[in-house]
Amino acid sequence: MPFDISPSWFDLLKLSGADGSVSHLGGYGKFSNALFRDRVSPSKSEGYLFETDKRTTVVARPHFEAQVENKGRVRDESKYPLFELITQIDKLSKKGRSFYSFVSAGEKDANGKGNVDAIVRYAILDGGDRYIDASQNKNLKISHIVTGKGGTKANGGSQINRPKKIIRLDSIHGWEERDKISGAEFVNLWQPTWVDDEQLTDRAKRLGGN
Repeated sequence: MPFDISPSWFDLLKLSGADGSVSHLGGYGKFSNALFRDRVSPSKSEGYLFETDKRTTVVARPHFEAQVENKGRVRDESKYPLFELITQIDKLSKKGRSFYSFVSAGEKDANGKGNVDAIVRYAILDGGDRYIDASQNKNLKISHIVTGKGGTKANGGSQINRPKKIIRLDSIHGWEERDKISGAEFVNLWQPTWVDDEQLTDRAKRLGGN
């Protein structure tokens, strides 16, 4: 699948928190990694925070933002808006710290062959003003990400109400990094296009792995 490497490539990042598909959501704003102190590198200098209509707070951590920009992990990523991915995750009733799903249903041809290789790893946490454990700051809570120095409120965002639940976007992995999801639970977000683990099977057949 061809990948857009034009000068406007960074304007086309559709899985990033910078994507216009989520910028209309409540409390939307960026926060500094100097405040967040992501535990994993590489990390961008900033992450993003916003709230869905269901009062779910989404944290796109700085490490996730760095992964999204790696074209080896997400090819032709301008086709996969973050809003669509978050909408599907937000429908889940389960909670946990280690899930993974394909970033999109993509396209499925008449022979049942798909075209999406990248997966997103994420957590679905209880709501409230809780600690975000992807940070080196053991006291960091949602309220600090909003109002702290370098928080979203200082960067154009607004106060987020106490969330009912929290989605933390942790990382993006391509086919070559499929071993990095060991221990995570696969969740199919893209029914009825894909049933059960059919999308995993399709990717393995196309790319020659298991």
